[in-house]
Amino acid sequence: MIAVPPLTNTVKMTLATILLATAQTILWASLYYIFPATLLEWEANHSWSRSDLTLAFTLAIGVSGVFSPLAGRFIDRGLGPYLLTVCGLGGGILMLMLGSVETLWGFYLIWLGIGVAMAGCLYEPCFAFLIRYRSQDAKKSITIITLVAGFASTICFPITHYVMNEFGLESAIKLAGVSTLVIACPMLLFSARYIQQHSSKMHLPSVRENKDTGNSQYLFLTKKLFWLLAISFSLLGITHGVVISHLLPILSEREVSSATAILIASLIGPMQVLGRLVSALTDKRTNLMTTTLFCFIGINVALTLFLIAGNHFWLLIGFVLFQGGSYGVISIMKPMVTREVMGQNNFGVISGTLALPYLLCSAFAPYLGTLIWLQGNYSTVLISMILISFISLLSFIWLIASIKKKSEMALKFQE
Repeated sequence: MIAVPPLTNTVKMTLATILLATAQTILWASLYYIFPATLLEWEANHSWSRSDLTLAFTLAIGVSGVFSPLAGRFIDRGLGPYLLTVCGLGGGILMLMLGSVETLWGFYLIWLGIGVAMAGCLYEPCFAFLIRYRSQDAKKSITIITLVAGFASTICFPITHYVMNEFGLESAIKLAGVSTLVIACPMLLFSARYIQQHSSKMHLPSVRENKDTGNSQYLFLTKKLFWLLAISFSLLGITHGVVISHLLPILSEREVSSATAILIASLIGPMQVLGRLVSALTDKRTNLMTTTLFCFIGINVALTLFLIAGNHFWLLIGFVLFQGGSYGVISIMKPMVTREVMGQNNFGVISGTLALPYLLCSAFAPYLGTLIWLQGNYSTVLISMILISFISLLSFIWLIASIKKKSEMALKFQE
């Protein structure tokens, strides 16, 4: 009989990370992508307008942003595993309730609750938790999670489309809730507790640092670099939010077939994974800031391609390649660049506060897209997004220049 060697700590940590990644995949599919995947069906089944519907999603992400700094404080106090799990449970229960909602006000109230759940269980708190406990190994863990969770949209769009066609909208929504409660939440609790208990203590902030209160905890708000980070990523959040939440309506306006539209939407996830793989392979050749800059440029290219694509299949594929690939890498680079620029002390609070404008902009994005669409058509929407994306690129270039200038001044001072 062949003896099976015990698993090493490294292998166990990798398995825990994969478990956390699987949970994140289900959470993103069930709490986030479920909205754009069901938008047209909600519109067809009820007398509510598209602007009414997208306002609910706007409010949800806005509430998520408002509660993000509080979530960061829970993480800094060592309560990350419980925050992730409890918020996941809340999100799953609310999805079950959403499946039976009949009034617009009920629809709004449930999405407000889902927004609170998002604040404590999606990428922002998850990555802040990993950076706190995994320190220099956080990038590896975040990369694994984003590689796996990048398939959330790929899973959500076709499965939701199939279930809606066969069993109806209510069944599709309740499937998302059950998946969250039965599969994602146990994975969250087990994996996050393991990572917390078995991570190296040598890089953890001290208890004294974790309990900083008052104005000293928010001194980063006086720094120009923080606000350049906030502007760059928040404006990018607007463009991505508009494109994702209105993707199927945009393709419908251009008379793209339903099958092709679902294919294009489903490819966003794999393109995110492809971008992250390329980033991992070139990690030692480019630094964080350069890689992130290329991503900002890539999103500008993607939006331009989407504007001129019409219903031409290969131009739409080009859009998905640049949009998915660039934004996929951004999701890794955002927390890493934040730590690089702002440092690790009080990172949960810094990350949560940075998430506030980012998520508020992302929240306003679906509704903004609808408002612009009402003034013209989706070409008008895309032109507006190109302008906003270009401003975000300029802001990030300013950030890089400011960091370089600060480094040069520090060198001169040392001399």
